[in-house]
Amino acid sequence: MQKKHINKITAVADKRMLLIGGVLGLVSAIILWLSFGAIGVVTAIIPILIGVYESHAANSFNKYMIRRK
Repeated sequence: MQKKHINKITAVADKRMLLIGGVLGLVSAIILWLSFGAIGVVTAIIPILIGVYESHAANSFNKYMIRRK
């Protein structure tokens, strides 16, 4: 094992999970749109909001730096 400074560790949003969530959200949005109308459109927005949140969380983690001694 090699020692790594804490600032060298970075976060990356998992694209596979976002893709799976997007596909499931799209399928459920289509089903709900055919059944209830406008609720399907609102349901389609949820995976997008989760993706934006994950990206923001990863960027916030990567911007935080600890002062070196």
